[in-house]
Amino acid sequence: MLITIAILIFLIVVAALAIYLLRHSHTNFLGRSMTDEPVLKRTMQITAYALLLIILVSVILLFVGQPKLQVIPLLLASFIVAFFAVSIGKLM
Repeated sequence: MLITIAILIFLIVVAALAIYLLRHSHTNFLGRSMTDEPVLKRTMQITAYALLLIILVSVILLFVGQPKLQVIPLLLASFIVAFFAVSIGKLM
């Protein structure tokens, strides 16, 4: 039960990050204009949609009840966020 609560909290944080990235893909992000940086805009959108897909898969696996399967989407979400951080580091 405790692992389920921890997973739900993690999913809420990932959802907030995905929504933030989608909302800011049309405005300034870290002082950069998205009209001047189309690669950054596309990277933000791809990351946000990938995170939303992982959230959907995680919720489905949460109801299946296999703790080993529930860890896989969490690791994927962590890797995607890390990849995004490295990508924007190279773009800046």
